[in-house]
Amino acid sequence: MERQQEYAPSWLISGTAGFGYRLAKLPDNLNSFEQEYYRKLKSGYYYQFNAAYYFKKGQASGIGIIYNTMHTDNEIKGVTVTGPAPFNGTGSVSDDITISYTGLQWHYRYWNYSHNGFLNGYLGLGYMSYKDKAVLIKPYTLKGNALGLNAGAAYYIQLSPEFWLGAYGGYLAGTITEFELDDGNTKKTIKLEDSEGEGLHHIDIGVTIAVTF
Repeated sequence: MERQQEYAPSWLISGTAGFGYRLAKLPDNLNSFEQEYYRKLKSGYYYQFNAAYYFKKGQASGIGIIYNTMHTDNEIKGVTVTGPAPFNGTGSVSDDITISYTGLQWHYRYWNYSHNGFLNGYLGLGYMSYKDKAVLIKPYTLKGNALGLNAGAAYYIQLSPEFWLGAYGGYLAGTITEFELDDGNTKKTIKLEDSEGEGLHHIDIGVTIAVTF
């Protein structure tokens, strides 16, 4: 404890990037073409920023904030769609999805004995937003938001007294119960049944760089 109180800084600022994977189950009524298309939309990349303050030098507990954005997209051209106007005809089908999260966190860190590495974990609540810039023959946009939660951990090794490199794993969760659909001419709200809510849950793995002071 004395080593932590003497050496451990109060602030931790980090940036993280890597691979994200959405966990929501695909609907059961999709055909094979739709299953393949939406399965590719489950994988993407993310980036994240964290800032944490530990109440006293070396203290194990602290508070922090997080911003996380996951992006995934897919496109198929030359598809014939039968449906209500204007979303019918032959053309492109695409989705360009961004899931963002902003929230507060409780942090806990544990230093190794040599004090050249530490484990930092956190848990928190926040706000999730969903935006899909999509095309179904004609372009449209879907937006939604939800209460979210986040949990994650990273292990850092020391590069210099202030800079650290680490490996990160995290989980974010939230469920949208309604969307706003904007086709460029009109906007309307689409409410989903509880059993049909759009799950925004995703796991993230990546590399993180931090500065402490």
